[in-house]
Amino acid sequence: MPSNKKLWVSAKPAAWCGAISIAVLLLSISMAHPTNPAEWLPLNDRSLEIVAGSPLDFSEFAGDLAHNGILTISGDRLTLNGAEPRINCAMLGPGFSTTPGSGFPDHPTAERYAEQLRRHGYNLVRFHHVDSLLMAGAKADFAFNPVQVDRLQYLMAALKKNGIRWSLDLMTSDNAALGGVFPNRWSERNGMRIRLYVERPAFVHWQKLMHKLLTTNNPYSHVAPANDPATAMVVLLNEGGITHQAAIAGKRFPDLLKPPYASWLEARGLDRIYADKLPALVHGGASMEQFQRFLNELQIAVTREMTESVRSAGYQGPVTAFASWPQLNAIPSRRDLALVDMHGYDQTPPGGKEGAQVRPISSFDDAGRYLQHIATTRFFGRPFIVTEHDQPFWNPYRYESGLAVPALASLQGWQFVCRHADGPINLAYDGVGTRKQALQPDGGGLDPVARAGETLTALLLLRGEIARARPQVGLNVSDAEALSNGGAREVPASLGATAWIARIGLFDARSTAAGVNPDLTMSVPIAPLAVSFGQRYANANRIVDKLRARGLLAPGNTTDPLHNRWESPGGQVLLLGQQRELRVTTRQTSALAFEKVSAPVTLGPLRIKSADSSALLSFSALDDQPLGHSRRILVIMASDARNTGMKIASDGTLIALGQLPLELRRVRVAATLAAPKGSAWQLTPLRLNGTLDTPIGLQADSAGLQVALDTALSPRGPTTFFLLERE
Repeated sequence: MPSNKKLWVSAKPAAWCGAISIAVLLLSISMAHPTNPAEWLPLNDRSLEIVAGSPLDFSEFAGDLAHNGILTISGDRLTLNGAEPRINCAMLGPGFSTTPGSGFPDHPTAERYAEQLRRHGYNLVRFHHVDSLLMAGAKADFAFNPVQVDRLQYLMAALKKNGIRWSLDLMTSDNAALGGVFPNRWSERNGMRIRLYVERPAFVHWQKLMHKLLTTNNPYSHVAPANDPATAMVVLLNEGGITHQAAIAGKRFPDLLKPPYASWLEARGLDRIYADKLPALVHGGASMEQFQRFLNELQIAVTREMTESVRSAGYQGPVTAFASWPQLNAIPSRRDLALVDMHGYDQTPPGGKEGAQVRPISSFDDAGRYLQHIATTRFFGRPFIVTEHDQPFWNPYRYESGLAVPALASLQGWQFVCRHADGPINLAYDGVGTRKQALQPDGGGLDPVARAGETLTALLLLRGEIARARPQVGLNVSDAEALSNGGAREVPASLGATAWIARIGLFDARSTAAGVNPDLTMSVPIAPLAVSFGQRYANANRIVDKLRARGLLAPGNTTDPLHNRWESPGGQVLLLGQQRELRVTTRQTSALAFEKVSAPVTLGPLRIKSADSSALLSFSALDDQPLGHSRRILVIMASDARNTGMKIASDGTLIALGQLPLELRRVRVAATLAAPKGSAWQLTPLRLNGTLDTPIGLQADSAGLQVALDTALSPRGPTTFFLLERE
């Protein structure tokens, strides 16, 4: 590696002397800067199975989603018996199982895993790469491994028993159910996600795969997935947009598109010569515009046939597709869907090989641009879900997503969000299973920072703590406009950033028919992308002015686009992009994601006075009382984690991945919670499975309850969770 790169290295443990007075201690914390050398502490926890009845047991919040009727589409919402359910989604990727090697867990582990998902607050899972896991080692097409089939069926029954529904990818892999793919299902790319659009045998292959997944009877639940109400929805084809697939496969369209394109041209009286050389993916112009029109018509026709095939197999629930590619040329295909899904990443997870890069950048610098990409693909009048998102390890700012994602999802009224991961939880730090010997990108279940964020996400979403924004910014884009000049543009940041102050989405005739209130909607055209920061937010400033003029933003709302400041209409969410800070204040939660605390921050009854590291910090009432009156409060505090022996260059390039055990970055925060003078409290560190550690007695003074938080508070090792209880 170039010699000018600096390494992130551990610092020697800083002194924490009991003889220092509280005043001096707080001063030293406030003067510390998050760019100072970090102090890393070994994480001693082994079991990650949440203890029943512990402060981290969210079973009550998750409820029972699997036994209350069929999930249906009603206007722009997914409903259950006419009511909108609160959903928290977990992704089960190909490496989620703790069984050695990729695959579904054995029966005892499946029971434990399903129960743990419920205790972690999940009531929906997304099955991802099912085709890859069932076909592992297969020499012939559709030669499903019978052990894996049995384990999948048992896991489905265990999930259902725990009140958890599932979303099922009908085809994820480019290898689909083709045999003879070695040494593993990721070693070849047979292009099935494009071939099925233009080769009839490939489409029939998809039909057979769909039929086997949906119509095979489950001996443990005594019903096929197609007829099981626990099958909440199906994804016809994961990330199946042809342009997106072409971008993945070398930024060129495959030649197999030439014959159908030539036929399409001829049927319209156009010259077939345009099909001799397909346009380059990076180019726009009339030829790309024409080609994109062909692609969208093809995708719509095939997706309709896929939907008809699913219905013929007996499944009548919600279906979706095209959950990638925020560019405008995907609009016509996505417009035809009844349920819209989208994926979005702060940075694409790179894998854990040396030389991979995750840049150490804050998502707040550009007002969460990756979340804006997601937001601007939504159609008003249809339900909207997000089945993949992430701010991946080893970005030291990834703590931001634990607050930013549930905050924006709530403001926008997205039905649910799902963090991309091999698995959202793990049962232990034992190194058993695929990609579990070290923390890697997509390793959310092993990452204490991701787990802290997912814990806060569960509270905010399952309790509906953040109100949906009333104002709406409707983006009027016809199919012709979407494909103009090839349609490679995105909705610019000048519009996307308004997602923090108004519900934003594409608006068409179906939006009005679904009952979207035009009096709350301000329609805007999509202008060309601006380049400078000032230009970028100048249009947003005009939108803010119009929302104020229409009374959709209160006079006291402090939103200032030119300074990257965004305050939600109800005042619950405040993004201070220039400070790299996000504040959330609800009835039951006060939360802050911050790079540094330069001055005290007041969030309802909580005042954060100082901190010695960047972090995510939240105080949440667990007893259904307002935070200022709660007697039982969960405190979450997390900054960063890494593998032992991990080395990363200053630009985020991986030099050495390292291995377990993990090391947790130490964080110390001084805060004051409003509390009656003289009231007695206990602050108890929690192990990562919810077990209570040794409590520390506290007593409120005239200013409130002074709380000195430290991830190293317990002699048993660092933690990200604390319980604050009034005696």
